[in-house]
Amino acid sequence: MPYIGKSPDLNASVDTNELADDAVTLGKIGEDVKTAISGSFVAKADKSTISGSFLAKADKSAISGSSTSTGSFGSVQSDGLVLRPVASASVPQETGSLVYDSTDKALRIYKGPDFGWQKLQRATATGGTETTYTGYKVHTFTSSGTFTVIGDSMTCEILMVGGGGSGGDGYYAGGGGGGAVLHIAGKNVSSGEYSVVIGAGGSNTTGFSVTATAGGDGGDKDAVGGNGANGGGGAANQSGGTGTAPTATGWSVYAGNDGGTGRSGGNQPAGGGGGAGGNGETPAAAGSSGGAGDDGVQVGTIADGSNDYYWGGGGGGACWNDSAPANGGDGGQGGGGGGGKKSDGAGGTGGTGGLNNGGNGINAGDANGGAGGANTGGGGGGSGGNGTSGGAGGSGIVIVRYIP
Repeated sequence: MPYIGKSPDLNASVDTNELADDAVTLGKIGEDVKTAISGSFVAKADKSTISGSFLAKADKSAISGSSTSTGSFGSVQSDGLVLRPVASASVPQETGSLVYDSTDKALRIYKGPDFGWQKLQRATATGGTETTYTGYKVHTFTSSGTFTVIGDSMTCEILMVGGGGSGGDGYYAGGGGGGAVLHIAGKNVSSGEYSVVIGAGGSNTTGFSVTATAGGDGGDKDAVGGNGANGGGGAANQSGGTGTAPTATGWSVYAGNDGGTGRSGGNQPAGGGGGAGGNGETPAAAGSSGGAGDDGVQVGTIADGSNDYYWGGGGGGACWNDSAPANGGDGGQGGGGGGGKKSDGAGGTGGTGGLNNGGNGINAGDANGGAGGANTGGGGGGSGGNGTSGGAGGSGIVIVRYIP
């Protein structure tokens, strides 16, 4: 029979005591009603299934209890999510659970039985020399130290450079090889402490479970060049050392270049050290200048946001004396030291373009090789005379930057 009389008040309240337990079911509620629920909503504590669409109120009406949902909810519109403060130890340890811990006054997430409850907070870090530029925070390690991540994990860009090899000693000695250069643009670094060891000249740089190996030493008088990340140059009439790149999965590795071979006779020019960018130079002829160290590599502006420095330049080979004009070999870009020259001519020029320049080689009496640039991984220049010394290899470096 059709309803006759005054229309019912659809906004009137209903005394739930007047309803039978099974009088109202989801099946009897129209879809329009299901999508327009307003007021407070209390989910059943027995984790009953909630299906269909639910539009949360923008006035942050209370949702309490615990529920398990199935099906698609569509979009949920709200001014924000408010978590009721609880002690994380008192809630179910279900992977993915998120609570506001009333004891620590912090958000915590349960990451499973292997990790347990972990505090959610914006990650920060300490260690090295800390600087900022254009939205980045940078930690530069020019000496050994500890990089410490506090809070959640962070994504970092990291550069690591091994120490450069020293130049050879004595007459017409070879240039040192540049240190290995390792670079990664997106390394996930979890909360904790990470030891960083900066290699001096001839030593490895370590950290973050990888090693940037050192360059090989230049060959002393009548000796072959040393092996290393990049090989040292051979003395006159001697072969250069072999370069071997370190293994660092997921990183870009710049190493594995050989030292140049020295020539015999004439000026007795020695070979240049291998750089991170290529093999050291073998002098063209006996009357040539010492072999140049090869250049290092560029990996971007990680250091200061402006300069794209070279890293791991090779040292220049030395040159003895002859009537033909000749000089010590130049150091490679990225801190390679210049080779010495025994008498007429000039010592080789130290490599530029790095964080620090390589030293120039000396001519005449001393004929010492120039040192590799500090914290560049540049190889030292070879020496040109009896009783003289090759330049020390440049120390390594580690640079970490991230968006804070």
